[in-house]
Amino acid sequence: QKYDYKIKYDDISRLFLLPKPDDVHMAFVIALDKPIRQGQQRYQYLVLQTNKDPDEVRVNLDEDTIKKEYGDDLQPVMRGSLSNLVAKTFKVIAKK
Repeated sequence: QKYDYKIKYDDISRLFLLPKPDDVHMAFVIALDKPIRQGQQRYQYLVLQTNKDPDEVRVNLDEDTIKKEYGDDLQPVMRGSLSNLVAKTFKVIAKK
């Protein structure tokens, strides 16, 4: 069975970036105000595992839109560890 969910940015209550014991990965946790349901099970937290490797993220918006919507918080191309880039992007876009 396949489940597709759309989560609004307003439904995100908190964001966490936590180290994992292996010193290679990080856990990015999204806490939801309205838990998603899969059958009888409810999930209030979504966990994404990312690595700490250096990477590059390209924001798929034109530079004017980025400046207008997000100011200096987002750049068209950002470099750094993947876990930090994912966390920063979510934080800025979700305004948390």
